[in-house]
Amino acid sequence: AVGAACGMAELGPEDVVLDVGCGDGRVAVALAEGAGCACVGVDVSEDCVRVARSLAEARGLQPSRVRFECVDATDPAQLAAALGGAVVTVAYLFVHTPLLREVVPSIVAALGGRSLALVTNTFHPEDLEAVAEDAEHNLRLYRFT
Repeated sequence: AVGAACGMAELGPEDVVLDVGCGDGRVAVALAEGAGCACVGVDVSEDCVRVARSLAEARGLQPSRVRFECVDATDPAQLAAALGGAVVTVAYLFVHTPLLREVVPSIVAALGGRSLALVTNTFHPEDLEAVAEDAEHNLRLYRFT
């Protein structure tokens, strides 16, 4: 699914991906290794963030390339602080549908209205129109401008 997400979002080295609900960091690390992009993973669990940081370190990825922060992604101020000025071009979400309704506006607000590609996995906001779908990997792509 990670390779499909890279292709769907047309990720490259110039992109910065925000991985919301990053868990153990596997997706962010795979995106960074596969597409050469930078990633910022956020999760509310300190344990998950600790594991994710260990994974990135074990894979030799520098914090300037992949970093993980413990924040509440539904809070635009916390999210903006975690991004530290990074110009995010793609957000990857593998969070439950009810949380999507809270997280998407927070991401848009934290980015200050910049355009954004949003890739969701498994849980999709039905009130938004996807611009692309990958049924095999259960991915959808949305664009915000």
